[in-house]
Amino acid sequence: SGSQAFDNSGNQYYSAKVTIANNENSEYVRQRLVADVITEATIRFENLSTRATSFSLLALLFYTNDGNERADIEFRDISF
Repeated sequence: SGSQAFDNSGNQYYSAKVTIANNENSEYVRQRLVADVITEATIRFENLSTRATSFSLLALLFYTNDGNERADIEFRDISF
């Protein structure tokens, strides 16, 4: 599975749409990132609880170009 988020009630959500530059898919996008070039990226999570006020954890999943090495980036306590 791809990137995921957990809200402040413990509910888990998986990415519904991932967009990086002009490439998009429901789970992942293969996109080369160029050093020193700002690249727009969006991850959409759907059907969030109406009671949620924040993500306790946003875990983004990345792989290297050959797909052999995984990198996880985590953000915590994101209010919305």
